[in-house]
Amino acid sequence: EDRGRLYSRGFQSTPDAKVNDALRAAVVKALSSWLLEKIEALEREIEALPPPKQKAALIEAKERDREVLEEGRVIEFLESEEYNAQKAAERMASYWDMKTYLFGKDDALRDDAYLLQSIQDDCRRELELDIFYVLPGYDKYGRGIVVLRADKTPEDREAQLRLLKVFWFVMANLMAKSSARRHGVVFLCYIGNLMNTQANNLEFLTRWAQLNFHCIPLRTCAFHDCIPLRTCAFHDCIPPRGRWFRNLFLPFLMWIIQRSARMRFIVHDEEPETMPEILASYGIKKEQLPSVIGGTLDEDYPRQWTEDNLRELEPVDDESDDESGGGGGDGGGDEGKEVGGELEEEEKSS
Repeated sequence: EDRGRLYSRGFQSTPDAKVNDALRAAVVKALSSWLLEKIEALEREIEALPPPKQKAALIEAKERDREVLEEGRVIEFLESEEYNAQKAAERMASYWDMKTYLFGKDDALRDDAYLLQSIQDDCRRELELDIFYVLPGYDKYGRGIVVLRADKTPEDREAQLRLLKVFWFVMANLMAKSSARRHGVVFLCYIGNLMNTQANNLEFLTRWAQLNFHCIPLRTCAFHDCIPLRTCAFHDCIPPRGRWFRNLFLPFLMWIIQRSARMRFIVHDEEPETMPEILASYGIKKEQLPSVIGGTLDEDYPRQWTEDNLRELEPVDDESDDESGGGGGDGGGDEGKEVGGELEEEEKSS
């Protein structure tokens, strides 16, 4: 456990002058050996996953492309499960099952830039709905914050399934942020005037659960959440007029997710005006929150965030990516730097 904490900080050892070079070298050597053991353990756990159906997509991808188990990728999954090899193997199998489901066997092996570009081309209308976006900065604990506007969910079945690709786009953005990889992600789900016709697509709901929770998607039996980022909390913001959702659908959701996920699921049945104070106790500031949850975030921010991150997929001049202002957990411009400034300074120093 201690080695896991050390490795999450990277191999750069302390600059303390009291620590000599021999000790630094010994620490790096010990961590390297420990990490190699974890990688080998994960590969053994993949082979041991039952039943074969659960790991079929991962095994096929591994046979077609050796880079699937490239060290950097494997470490992402180990880190997301605090170096528990069994859980990391389950998450990795679920990741490839979902990726194959969304993009097909061939495109799933393409690089991330190609997949994100395909999402932009195929899901433009869904992207413009501003259903998913990353809030500026991080919470008090360094976690990325993702908003889900469930009340904007389209009723069309195909559009709902395309939303899964949009969510992949948002999470890919967060995976590029070291603070989110290290500390995890928090979700804010606003139910609002969600109608039952927007929540009756079983395939969409179970796949959505697979993306977020330790769940039991009916199509794939028993997979863990698949994105290599820890879901630390899921705040369900249900105004009084949305109580039907809490009474009818929420029991079903609690049934398909496992106990560890239920412990991270928090339901807020209050008016928007009271939500900032409540969420502040969880480390989220009022200026980070959209107005539907009682916050003061600029109304144009969600659209700007989407446009800025789509723009990053286009050819740009050298070094302009880092200055474009809309990328990921930082959420865009000076506001994101101000909210998450302490964490950014910590990451620079490490």
